[in-house]
Amino acid sequence: MKKIIFILAGAVIAGILGIILYPSGGAETTHGQELAKPWIEIVSPKASAIDAKTGAEIRELKTGDEIENNTTIKTFKEAFVNLYMPDGSVARIDKESVITINEASYQKTDGRLVLSIFIKTGRVWSKILSLATPDSLWEVKTTNAVATVRGTAFGMEYKNGKSRVVGSENKVAVAPIDPATEKVVESAVVVVEPKTFVSIDDDDAKQIKTGKQKFEVKPAPEEFFEESWIETSLEADKEIEEKFEEFREKSENETEVKFEFRDFIQEKFIDEILEQRNDNFVAEDLGSIDKDLEALEKELKTDIDTSEVTTETSPEEPIRTEARRSATPKSLQIIIKIPPGELTEGVKIPIDAVASFSDGSTRSVSGEVKWEIIGGIGRIENGIFVPRLDASVAEFGKGLGSIVATWRDPQTGAEFIANTPIFTVNAAIEQIINTIGQ
Repeated sequence: MKKIIFILAGAVIAGILGIILYPSGGAETTHGQELAKPWIEIVSPKASAIDAKTGAEIRELKTGDEIENNTTIKTFKEAFVNLYMPDGSVARIDKESVITINEASYQKTDGRLVLSIFIKTGRVWSKILSLATPDSLWEVKTTNAVATVRGTAFGMEYKNGKSRVVGSENKVAVAPIDPATEKVVESAVVVVEPKTFVSIDDDDAKQIKTGKQKFEVKPAPEEFFEESWIETSLEADKEIEEKFEEFREKSENETEVKFEFRDFIQEKFIDEILEQRNDNFVAEDLGSIDKDLEALEKELKTDIDTSEVTTETSPEEPIRTEARRSATPKSLQIIIKIPPGELTEGVKIPIDAVASFSDGSTRSVSGEVKWEIIGGIGRIENGIFVPRLDASVAEFGKGLGSIVATWRDPQTGAEFIANTPIFTVNAAIEQIINTIGQ
């Protein structure tokens, strides 16, 4: 059969006609994800979750990992990390930083967004799309300053006891924090606008609190914006603005634009996870296939080389045999028949996982794999995929996701991972029949 090779490099594929074979990749397994919490993107390694008290590494962070409240993140030399909120707002963490996510939450029902970050050392660039509710909050703190915003972009640095806030878009409210009491000096709040900055250390905070020193905003020198972490962040912010403009060209409704951008972020989230596992998949040319799924599966499930081994038995026991395999597994594929276009909740679609071996044989291992649904778009039961949107995406009327299969060969211990491309599942809409007058 003729095969067509596609490359998954950040592209989103919303529907594939016919029978598709999805081969395995070689990356580590990531647990099923749902865009309900902030998630991390490792632009440049390495970043780890660490013990805030001892500094001991708990685990290395991977793209797609969800971040819980009170997680302390350490980035290493040459690292750069993005922390995405579900609405698309992002905190960019520079190399050699240690920060704690005190709180990160997003209420999907009303758009309430809260992100509170503490910088122990290092640099964080914030790009906030907008805070939809009065009780939304985005704040970045150090030991001697706190910056709060409603919809803007700014950078904050804390190094050697000194805080610096650099404005990029709109306005940022910055207040000193008294190091002795850890309370905000509310009488000294200043506003940092684009191309301006403010800096403060512990001694400054003490002097400002007593009124002996003024908390001043100054013009930011050009060399600030030539620093690599600021340059990188500004370029990434520009890409976000360009994406918004692209969506605005299609719709004048700002709410619809935000939904479109949210879908874009969700696609990026899923793509980043899948990219770790595999950057390609093989799609069979439907023009050359005249067999249905059942026939193809039957063809793939060929017998492997076996030899019979008789185990010791008692006279009462039947003689048992077991297969000894001579070939080694080479890859894993997912077989699923996706109808044309987008899926709708409730349909039932057969799905299988097939291992290929060094002698050219194949075997269904569907009952042995660990199935994962990325994106909260359904479940797998007894070889059937049933699209079903969970609470994290149902309110939007559709969800994007992918199916991942992980299989460990019991003889060699080798692990194989396969994934489908990203596809869309639409919510089922119940038809209401008007019976008035009938």
